[in-house]
Amino acid sequence: MKRKPPDHFLVFGHRGSPGAHPENTLASFRAALEQEADGFETDLRQLSDGTIVLFHDSAVGGKALITISPEEFSELVPDAAVLGDLGQIAGDGFLVLEVKEPGMEEQIIEAVAGWSGVIVCSFDHSIIETFSKRGVDFDLGLTVREYRRDLAERLPDLGANWFFPRWDVIDEDVVNVFHEAGARIVPWTANRLNQWNRLVDIGCDGAITDLPGDAIAWRREKF
Repeated sequence: MKRKPPDHFLVFGHRGSPGAHPENTLASFRAALEQEADGFETDLRQLSDGTIVLFHDSAVGGKALITISPEEFSELVPDAAVLGDLGQIAGDGFLVLEVKEPGMEEQIIEAVAGWSGVIVCSFDHSIIETFSKRGVDFDLGLTVREYRRDLAERLPDLGANWFFPRWDVIDEDVVNVFHEAGARIVPWTANRLNQWNRLVDIGCDGAITDLPGDAIAWRREKF
């Protein structure tokens, strides 16, 4: 089930609300939602047995995640969450799932079945293409560090309708190009009033931020 975004500037917590709780934990995600964020972004990686964990880095404790067992990972990262844990809060807000590496597409499709508000994105656009070819019923997005105009032209082929650029690499012309291509634009990681104001001024649809509570307070005054 695809969820229609609200008619206001969206605020997504970056890995939850990392100022309130350790990032990428259920406590952090819940904090962002309690602060009235529209949702949050989190990172997906795999452990040695294929378990999908919500964790940004590719290694912890000097070891690559792909070589670590769930038991060892829990010892190294005591508050760590796995993808299935999000089922507890699915439907409470948008879940922006950034897939860090290929090879877990089928597990993700199975895990999020029936959840609402799911947006799967990645810096690796071949991963998004894989999801699109599977005809998934959740939204897809492209994440980028640098802007390339040809990405807007590729949106239909990739099946993506969200665009997540770094906040400082776009301008009004870029926003117009992606809007014309049918995508919503929510840049990362904007953490200051002047950054949020600029994103509004150039027509963005929202922002991913480390400070969702502050951003919500700003939004209340702004609109």
